[in-house]
Parts: sequence; structure tokens; C-alpha cells
Amino acid sequence: MVINRSLLCGVTLLSASLGCHRHTVREGDVDRPPVDNTTRVERPPVRDTTRVVREVVDPAIAALFKDTAPSSPFGTEGRTYNVQKPAERQALQTALKRQRALWQAAKPASYRFLLLAECFCPGPHGWLLLEVRPGQPLKAWDRTGKRVSSTNWPAFTVDQLYDGMAQTNNQLSQVQIAFDERWHYPRYLRTSMIYPDGWSITQIRALRPL
Repeated sequence: MVINRSLLCGVTLLSASLGCHRHTVREGDVDRPPVDNTTRVERPPVRDTTRVVREVVDPAIAALFKDTAPSSPFGTEGRTYNVQKPAERQALQTALKRQRALWQAAKPASYRFLLLAECFCPGPHGWLLLEVRPGQPLKAWDRTGKRVSSTNWPAFTVDQLYDGMAQTNNQLSQVQIAFDERWHYPRYLRTSMIYPDGWSITQIRALRPL
């Protein structure tokens, strides 16, 4: 019962380049009328028309990050399941099934929420604001209000989070989870592996219908 590590921890680097072209006209390419040799003809200087592209930052988006704070791998929210024990593993699956059914019954068609997803490797990424709309790509903003690529950050919907938790992994030792009482999404999730430093934390806050 663990989120796919590639879903939470994978980072893809993207780069983009901006090019420009200039067009110049040679004197011999254009027919000109005769000019008095005593008259000096000056051409206007060629201007650089390259445009500077600035990052678009939305202050209204940045204001939505007020309810964020650093996380800790030693939080005390929710219940901890020792999933190496069959009874504990079954209890976790039962809780997930019940809460997911409540989420499916209550979830809005479109919504936004704050997400923090991090693990020991590659480490913390920071909070994101995610926007989920049916049939549209996932949108993401960082805490400055700048749009970011969801492929560069750990980003997923609540349904994808539930899908990942439904997968079994015999290397898990503990799963600590707390559910939102209104919308029934996992508001805090910490997983621990059987080997040292194998932990991940996912937090969801301020889910709002659109």
C-alpha cells in the first residue's frame, strides 16, 4: 500500500530556448532614384526587435499558499498500521476502501488543492497548488504564483493517490494515514520501508470545488 515512487519522486528536467531572426535589406536589392552626390543620405538604424519574455506570476494564486508549513517524517496525525502483520494490512485496506467510497460520493467534478509530496530521495520539493478538471491536463503553480510543469514536480489527483495506495508492496513496514472529515481524501500519509531512510510523506490541504 504505497504510492508509486515514480509518481511521487520522479523528476524530469525540461529546457526551452527562445530564438529570433533579423531581416536586413542590401542596398543593391532595391531600385533607388538618383541622388545628388552632394547630399548625404542616412538610413535609420536597425533596431533589435527581440522581445524579452517574463515569467507570469499570479498574486491571487500565491495568496492560497498561506496554509502551508514544513512537514516532518515524525508526525502524529491519524493511525499507524504495521502492514507486515496480516491483520493490520487488512485493517488498512478496509479503511481505504471505506474512505474512497465516501470520496467518490462527495468529490466535486473540478477542484483545487494544496499538495506536498516528498521522500528521502530525491528530497523535498515544496508545496504545489493543483487544479483538476475533467478531460483537461493537470495544472500546477508553485508558492510564488508561477505556473510550473506538473512533470517537473510530484503531482497527481486524489484519485491517482488512492490508486497508488491500493498497490501492495512487501517492503513496506508502516503506513500512517489521516483522512479529511468532509471530503474523505488522505490529508496526511506517511509510509516507511523496511530499509533505513525509506520514507515518504504526502499532505493535502485546502481542497476547494471550482
